[in-house]
Amino acid sequence: MSADAIRVNAHALALVLKAAEPRAPLVDYHAALGPLLVKGHPQIAETRAFLGDLTECRRNLLSALRTTDSDAKAVDASLAAYLSKLQHLIRPLEGHGTQSPEPGPPWADAGVAAAVSVEWRHALNEGAGAEARMARADAAQPRGDVRFEMASVLLSVAMWKASKAAAVVCGMATGADNSLVAQAHQLYREAAGVVQHLSDKHVEGLGAQKAGDLDENILAGLYKFMLAEAESLTVLRAIEKGNVSSLIAGLALDVSQLYAQAFESVQQAVAPTVQALQDSAPHRRAHSRTSSQDMGVKGWTGYCRKFGSYLRYKAACFKSCMLAYHALDRMQATQGGDAVRLSQEADQILRTAAILGREYDGLPPNASDYQRQTFAFHLSDRVTKIEAQCQKDNVSVYMQNVPDTLPELPEAKQLVSAIDYSLPPPEPSIDYSLFSCFDLTQSSEHVVDVVEEGKPVVEKQEGAWWRWLLAAFAIPFLVVASVLGMLVWIILLPVKLFCCPLGFAAQLMWDITEWVIKAPARVALWASGKPWKPEKRDVRNLESTRSLTMGQIPSS
Repeated sequence: MSADAIRVNAHALALVLKAAEPRAPLVDYHAALGPLLVKGHPQIAETRAFLGDLTECRRNLLSALRTTDSDAKAVDASLAAYLSKLQHLIRPLEGHGTQSPEPGPPWADAGVAAAVSVEWRHALNEGAGAEARMARADAAQPRGDVRFEMASVLLSVAMWKASKAAAVVCGMATGADNSLVAQAHQLYREAAGVVQHLSDKHVEGLGAQKAGDLDENILAGLYKFMLAEAESLTVLRAIEKGNVSSLIAGLALDVSQLYAQAFESVQQAVAPTVQALQDSAPHRRAHSRTSSQDMGVKGWTGYCRKFGSYLRYKAACFKSCMLAYHALDRMQATQGGDAVRLSQEADQILRTAAILGREYDGLPPNASDYQRQTFAFHLSDRVTKIEAQCQKDNVSVYMQNVPDTLPELPEAKQLVSAIDYSLPPPEPSIDYSLFSCFDLTQSSEHVVDVVEEGKPVVEKQEGAWWRWLLAAFAIPFLVVASVLGMLVWIILLPVKLFCCPLGFAAQLMWDITEWVIKAPARVALWASGKPWKPEKRDVRNLESTRSLTMGQIPSS
């Protein structure tokens, strides 16, 4: 079969997008770092322009990462533009513009980096519904500085690439052609490379900020998952091309092991107290019971439960595929009894996979199960045909006894690897002397106003005398008008009781009159700005003086 005629019916999981709101709140670097600028500094205008550009680059990147409809090249360009500027904030003040961030970010003496406080929600631990919203409200959301921001952005890009690959390969009802499979395969490898870079270069320096989806076990699980997704496409394509059964069996075994290893890594992160799954190793017998403990997701919460169920399901599917094609290889080697035993085991594992698939479909977030059912149908059809062929050939040709134990499994073959990722070089057009504008020794009494992104930082102003005068006029006038309204209501009460139409008509006329009387006073009160009421301030900095000593300034 020609490569152009091959259609792959794949099933892939679209990961939750970490950059989707409200997981990634907007950040205004000017609002966060503006109060630290030294007034009158000759380069303050250039520094403010840099902070504005940095905010705009972040906004553009997150906008692209909030949907898989975005173009992959546009996402890569936005990521490079943002990180090339962001790196200037995490370099020591003693550095210079040509300093390289490799092999690891120089965070030890970073000053400006610690002056920004960014919040990112955990993507994999969040669920849906009222219970999940209550859990999010009770739990403290992770916050960190620019180092935490860079790590979270890299993880967001990796998860977006994996979700984009799933959308590409599962977007056609008739299956994915060779070009779509190649594109998805490339995206999965790129995503794995970003996760590997994140684990090697960034997580170690985060300290307490690495909890949640930046946990080493979660990252290890995502890395194995992305490699497994990429190599699963290789297996499906090899099946459609009619490659030798020994190659397919070796690749399928490696895919099954990758999914199982990903599940074990995630389990260590999100469910450390859950009893280890009895069937975690691909070479052991799968169980067909349907309890949540047997499925390995008992006690799991949020999106991790869906993710873990998917990993278990795909591990079982490709274990069944491995056994079936290993049986076909043994049959071609005239070992009919071993082939029958392997094909029987493949059929039993396939039944377990069907149970796991139904559980996966029933877990939130719910999605169309068309792609999964199509994938399962093609897999079941091939396993069933191989079992029937092995039974027929052994009975009619080889006439060998079927052993009670499984024959030796093939050697795993891995043909996939992550594409290495490295940070873009720092933006060369940015003069590092700009950072001399920042004063990191400000008093711990300083409190930064909370502002929304895109709005200027407005310093608090004391109430002027005319504002107090307006308030002094408006409040007594409103009180007198309200008391008068109560008296009129009491006077009209007998009329409303004995002559309803007349009474309610009179009451309506008075309500209109009262509203007109109060209108000037309400306008005056609004114009006064309620001078006795303090403006909203970010009180998070008041929790301790130590956080400001580190230079941490919250941003909205």
